[in-house]
Amino acid sequence: MSPDPNFPSPRAKLAAEIDLVPWRELRSHALADRVFLVGPDLELLDVAVAVACDAAGEVAAWTRGGDLARPSQEQMTAWEETPAPVFRCVIVAPFVLVQRTTGSARPS
Repeated sequence: MSPDPNFPSPRAKLAAEIDLVPWRELRSHALADRVFLVGPDLELLDVAVAVACDAAGEVAAWTRGGDLARPSQEQMTAWEETPAPVFRCVIVAPFVLVQRTTGSARPS
């Protein structure tokens, strides 16, 4: 049975939803404890798919290894003081998965 083009796979759906977001737009989600920081050695899309598909073993391994964690207060304070830090971002409700970029915020 071939995939139904009217219903994209979770991976395709999440890939289309990844966006660049400045820290100021993520702050309220972080304060509500919904943000998870994805480490630079992981692919944001792979993590999003694992979270969406309840791949508890993978998610637990990344968490234990420190590659997936809630941002610390020190990190959030630094992001407040840094000019326009930007993150790759995807929502996997109720969580917001973010990964730091080295670029600047996209134009509004």
